[in-house]
Amino acid sequence: KASSQPFRIYKITTPLTGILEIAARHIQYQENFITVSPFSAIGSQAAVAELKKRATTDCPFTFWTDIDSQAVFSLTSPATIRSCLGGMDGSLLDTYGGEYEWDGYTTLLHAHRGADHGVRIVYGKNLIDFQMERSIENVITGVHPYWKAGTKRPYEKITPLDCTSQFEEKPTEEQLRNYAQNYLKNTSLTEPDIDIKIDFLQLWQTPGYADIAAAERVSLCDTVHVYIAKLGIEVSCKVTETDYDVLLERYSSITLSNASVYSRNSSLSGALGSIRDEAQLATEAINRVET
Repeated sequence: KASSQPFRIYKITTPLTGILEIAARHIQYQENFITVSPFSAIGSQAAVAELKKRATTDCPFTFWTDIDSQAVFSLTSPATIRSCLGGMDGSLLDTYGGEYEWDGYTTLLHAHRGADHGVRIVYGKNLIDFQMERSIENVITGVHPYWKAGTKRPYEKITPLDCTSQFEEKPTEEQLRNYAQNYLKNTSLTEPDIDIKIDFLQLWQTPGYADIAAAERVSLCDTVHVYIAKLGIEVSCKVTETDYDVLLERYSSITLSNASVYSRNSSLSGALGSIRDEAQLATEAINRVET
């Protein structure tokens, strides 16, 4: 469970109802207003260490990563810390990959932030609502690998694959094709993007389930398993967004992305239309039994 986090209030509104509305952002948004001088570093550990050293004003943040890569990070013009982390081409995220976590004044770049605790979200158990969107907008069917020496030249937008960093000397056509084929086997760009929005009751916040609390918590980047037998859906994917109610101290919903969906029901869209009402009735029945 994450520790208490510092927020900075930036707006207070007093409507006619007399109930104050307060807007605040996590303290890490201050990274948008701290600039960094140009520098170059070899390796992820050196790049993260240099980020604080090159700050042009006082920087209260510290930076950490468990990624061990020898790729070169290069900043050719002044930029904000936030941009260096992941808001521009060639950022730390572009160069080394990974998943960010902001804990107070510490910025952590994990190779893998979350974990799979075996958390199950099951229709009829703790699932209230389910909505799945499957998009092929970013799907590719192939790549155009190339190698270049020295100067840049324009390429048509046919999803080019820059292999320059993979070969010290000019590769043969066969070498390029072999590398491209291996790339296609490992990339997720050949699969549809899948976003799943789930409203659910977390069992660890339900009376009577204290004994399994540890197994039912979820956090960003954790792997979650969703089972909906009625629709023939079995999904295992990562949590990419959470909607948290700070007053009730519980999640309202989570969003999962980049999953492989296996459906044995051809009328999926029609079946999803009635799941909210049915799940709500099941939840009410469970609550009555517990009461």
